[in-house]
Amino acid sequence: MKSTIKLSPDMSFNDWCDYWLESTNYSRSLTTNAKYEEIISRVIQPVFVEKILSQVSLDDIQGFIDALNVKESRSSMIKTILNMIMQGAVEHNLITRNPASLAQPTKSKRKNIAILNDDDIKALLGFKDESVYVRALLFTLFLGLRIGETLGLSWNNVDLENGKVTISQQLTSYYKDGKTNNALLPYTKTRENRVLPLPDIAQDLLRDQKNFYVENPDKLVFTEKDGRGILYAAFYYQFNKFMYRIGRSDVTPHSLRHTTATTLLYNTKDIFLVKEVLGHRSLNTTGHYPTVSLQERQTAAKALDEFFAVYMKEVMTCS
Repeated sequence: MKSTIKLSPDMSFNDWCDYWLESTNYSRSLTTNAKYEEIISRVIQPVFVEKILSQVSLDDIQGFIDALNVKESRSSMIKTILNMIMQGAVEHNLITRNPASLAQPTKSKRKNIAILNDDDIKALLGFKDESVYVRALLFTLFLGLRIGETLGLSWNNVDLENGKVTISQQLTSYYKDGKTNNALLPYTKTRENRVLPLPDIAQDLLRDQKNFYVENPDKLVFTEKDGRGILYAAFYYQFNKFMYRIGRSDVTPHSLRHTTATTLLYNTKDIFLVKEVLGHRSLNTTGHYPTVSLQERQTAAKALDEFFAVYMKEVMTCS
């Protein structure tokens, strides 16, 4: 494509975007490049379709960013991409200054994260035999994992005999050529592996899940019926359906992790333990926390097991 695009200050903004994306893709990972392609083709280019590159102004960019109805983190990413696109035009001597450099991402007030209550947990436990999505949801809740860590969990990293699991990879989705795909990344968000003792209730769930295992190259625990990894969008859609059924449309997938953290903190009163179990680098930007031993993590597993077992017992009694 690069050879067919003539570089000029009078070229269209969208042609420059296509050129910039192709000429710089070598410097980005597969998932990052796919994410940039999605944002540029779906979000940015439709708005600037009639713009000439040299005529794009700060007001154009700031107005576009202000009109976005997205979270602050997404707004910041879009602003960053626009800044790189326009800076590339400066470096190619197509424009004299970068108008995106002065644009500001939209600010949003931080909302309190909703957590699941006792009735919600009992209801979800009652759904566990309905689909793989509920079992993945519950496993996320039992261990406080990130969604990508649950969907990327391999049987190779599950040790049921010794009751522990190694969290060392994540499944992520990316958009490319008009299609959403999965990529299994060999690292977690923080680039640090962690070994977690499995609460009994989580071990039981994994044993149940083995009955639904479909052979797949990565030996993923939670998959679609044909063995494909679960796309995050599919998980999110099914998650919302179950939250609607229990009357909690305010709950998000991150609420599962937040519920686990709240439960652990309430039952152990140990903020360092919560940090280690959830795989946080720190619980604030300046804190430095000691490493928690595997034995101390077993304390966390016991606390979670006792907490969730109460609800499981009630579910079994009612069924």
